[in-house]
Amino acid sequence: MPRKRPTTLGDIEFDVLVNETADYKAEIPQYPVEDGYSVSDNISLSPLTVNITVIASNLPVTYRDYFGNNKHRMEAVRGKLIELYKSRKPVTYRSTISGVYKNMVIASMSIPRKDMSKAVEITIGLTQIRVTKAKVVDVVSSYSRSGATGTSAGTASTTAETEEDTKKKGSILYNAVNGLSDMISNLIGE
Repeated sequence: MPRKRPTTLGDIEFDVLVNETADYKAEIPQYPVEDGYSVSDNISLSPLTVNITVIASNLPVTYRDYFGNNKHRMEAVRGKLIELYKSRKPVTYRSTISGVYKNMVIASMSIPRKDMSKAVEITIGLTQIRVTKAKVVDVVSSYSRSGATGTSAGTASTTAETEEDTKKKGSILYNAVNGLSDMISNLIGE
């Protein structure tokens, strides 16, 4: 019969998993409408969070044959946890209660400062991150062309225009109104 493995976070092994809770949350935006009700048209799932309480010991009871006796084991576990937290690397969390969670990072951690000769209870908050990969896609050059002629779709202008240039490029209505005002000004003699 295969030996049962302890709870692990990456390559860090714990003597006892005291408590584990998994939090599933969703963000549901609310938009008020004129009738006084709120409507929602989207649900965004928040990342999974798992909060665990574990024990590390210099004299393990649960996995004594696995860990053996090591006077410095608790300090080694504490050091590895702090190193993992600072590295910000996602790791796999293997629970003896609920299974395997991939891409977990330490979001919070509480390690009491006390006599490290017997056992220490550690509280860890884990958050599952979504890992994405960049993908390069070739775009056909004809997409940057417009219409049936296939001419360039153009570029943005970065030069300042004079008022005269703006009048020449204005709409028909804008030019008609400006033309009428110029004509009236000439008639009145201004």
